[in-house]
Amino acid sequence: LTVIEPKDVGGMPVALASQAMSPAALAFLDEAKGRRPEPAKVPIITIDHKEGQFVLPSGELVSEVAGYPVYYFQTRRLYKKPPIGGSKGSPPDCWSADLLVPHQDSLEKQSETCADCAMNVWGTARAGKGKMCATQTWLFLLNPEFGKPPIGVIVAPPSSIRPLLGTKFSSVYLSKCAAKH
Repeated sequence: LTVIEPKDVGGMPVALASQAMSPAALAFLDEAKGRRPEPAKVPIITIDHKEGQFVLPSGELVSEVAGYPVYYFQTRRLYKKPPIGGSKGSPPDCWSADLLVPHQDSLEKQSETCADCAMNVWGTARAGKGKMCATQTWLFLLNPEFGKPPIGVIVAPPSSIRPLLGTKFSSVYLSKCAAKH
């Protein structure tokens, strides 16, 4: 153990015991000093429902996207007025990064919690039986063909939840992948 003695903490001298750093940790800290490169943006792959195809970040339409699923999470978003296709998007009126509470940056929070929100109820959608506050599934795929970083993300609509994640009664794509690998 190495004893580290800071001059004082709150006016009181303090001695802390810590593990001596390994050569690898010291090399990492030395390498981490200085200017860091800008983080790369992960390419977003969307779905064109009219065409029934994926839209790559380049704008190219393809019928399938290949990659090893490495992670997924879900978010919610609510637009009071429907987004206009082909135009530059605007932020949602209310959104949640954790499906529990609206994000602090939401323009117009609808409720204190997502569970209590009137827009998170079946039958509130503009069309169909869905919810006005839509759940999006972000599926991260690993594929060297995506470039640097070799990761792409598919932002899937609510209609993709059951085929991707299944239900408590049926396992589907992601659970089958996890069981197989």
